[in-house]
Amino acid sequence: MVNDVVGRYRSLLNDDELRWIREFDTLPHSGRCLCVRLLSRKGPVFRTDKLRYPEIDDLAGAITALLDAGMIQPFQPGSWSQLAPWVTKAEILRYVPAGLGKLRKPELVAQLELQAHPLPELALIVLSQTELLETLLLLYFGNARQDLAQFVVSDLGIQVFENYSLDPSLNAFEQRSQLEAARQLSQLDKRRQLASEQKDRLAILALADELPLPLPWPRWERRRQRLLLEIAREYERDKQPQQALALYQHSQLAPSRERQARLHLNADAPHRARPLVRAMLDQPENEQELTVARRLGKKLNRIAPFEYPQLAPPQIQQCTLTLNGKDAPIELLVAEHYQAQGWQAHYCENALLNALFGLAFWPAIFAPVQGAFLNPYQLGPTDMFSPQFTQTRRDAIDRILSRWQPAQLLDTFDQKQGIANYWVNWDGISRPLIESALSSLSHAQLTACFRRLLFDLKANRSGHPDLFLTRNNRCLWLEVKGPGDSLRDNQIRWLTFFDDHDIQAAVCYVTIDASSDD
Repeated sequence: MVNDVVGRYRSLLNDDELRWIREFDTLPHSGRCLCVRLLSRKGPVFRTDKLRYPEIDDLAGAITALLDAGMIQPFQPGSWSQLAPWVTKAEILRYVPAGLGKLRKPELVAQLELQAHPLPELALIVLSQTELLETLLLLYFGNARQDLAQFVVSDLGIQVFENYSLDPSLNAFEQRSQLEAARQLSQLDKRRQLASEQKDRLAILALADELPLPLPWPRWERRRQRLLLEIAREYERDKQPQQALALYQHSQLAPSRERQARLHLNADAPHRARPLVRAMLDQPENEQELTVARRLGKKLNRIAPFEYPQLAPPQIQQCTLTLNGKDAPIELLVAEHYQAQGWQAHYCENALLNALFGLAFWPAIFAPVQGAFLNPYQLGPTDMFSPQFTQTRRDAIDRILSRWQPAQLLDTFDQKQGIANYWVNWDGISRPLIESALSSLSHAQLTACFRRLLFDLKANRSGHPDLFLTRNNRCLWLEVKGPGDSLRDNQIRWLTFFDDHDIQAAVCYVTIDASSDD
């Protein structure tokens, strides 16, 4: 990985990074192994007596090599509170009077600081360049999602990747400023996720002041705007609508217009919501935004005349079942019910249609398109879920739509078994399931499904019904809903689409008869 990054991005690396790489190349094998291990762990401070790795025979020699190279430094905490993260409560109890064992660790640390108790001698080290690995990974993979674990799962055979073409002349980054912007966004988003997990709303709100200005690189500008939307939504939850509006106005991504319109309506300012809803109706970013715009149009029309497309309520087939209560998902209970009536039942949710699409369009997905593949560990092209995917592969896509045959999909299933693909969840499908779908759905029906997926690859890959049932070469899609559950917008759109194309589908409302439990 390091050699690849240097070969492609030497001009973007600064002097300190190049010096570190040169030192890394001169380390003994044990030193390189330890360096990678430390960079991969949460640090940057480590206790040397806690470091044990089977591939490193001479740990002391490896530590010495890293110290000599300046890649680590000795770390000496100045107080018990600074030392606390690297000692256990049991270790602290050795230094406090007996009888304090019931105190919590922070209270014990406070006691030791009050007593000015000398610190124990522990061998601690600290990494010198903690951000270097993040930089190398970002340059190698071209994204902030993949890390060193990717090499492990690949080497173990957990993931096998398609043998697509890599163009060494195409890089994810052309300027150092582009790399710095990507790193900044990655770090901000990690902090947002951590604050969200810790339910620290104030920490999320504070990120607004650290957002960079609009970026000239479309990919990273979209990511900046997505982060902006997350922060704006948190301002809404914190009952700060004006701050939320100020952020939403700087994003062109959905659901920015929706959130702005709702805030204006909540503030009794429908005149400000009207142009936003009109723009959503005239040029929706996706189907969901159009669905929401119709609802908002209805609200505006109640206040003052406002033209909006009024659609008839969707005609969705329904059925109801009362089933015995069991400790099993209701989808499996419904599947058992239909199996007893002679149906083959598959609980596959989004896996089936997505897999059929992935198998049919495999050649287009992994086509040698400029800039599509930046590293050997991709599940698909970099533009997989953007409009550019269909625009740049229009001829290949049209060819597949007009010529695909069931036998070709089955051949692809056999030939590509286990190879990673965004669309094919190999654990969620089987050859009999694919055969059942191909024999019970017509060519025209599946082609229509493919076209709908292509219309919005990101949004339409979800919302598919839970169960796929077949009997006598007939199929039935079932969306299963338990007590209190209701259909989501994307599920309604798929069920309506199935009805429009004579594909049997229904929503099954299930009531559990708890009285029959043992």
